[in-house]
Amino acid sequence: AYGTWPSSGEIDLIETRGNRGLFNQEGIYVGVQQMESTLHYGPSVGLNGYSYANFKLNREEGFNDDFHTFRLGWTPTTMQFSVD
Repeated sequence: AYGTWPSSGEIDLIETRGNRGLFNQEGIYVGVQQMESTLHYGPSVGLNGYSYANFKLNREEGFNDDFHTFRLGWTPTTMQFSVD
């Protein structure tokens, strides 16, 4: 409604990858062991403010073997993500 992405904003309550044993160059697991919540916003792709509104959580046991409760608390002044 406000232009190209991410001008209208995007809320990613939960993002995760389906790979076990996937890790980045620093040796941090980024597959099923990592979940991420993010807000994407800003006037253009190059000015996406996600780095100011991003939460990552790693658990050795992963997020793929059980059910989890993901929450978003949204007030007029804040947004708060939580898991379990």
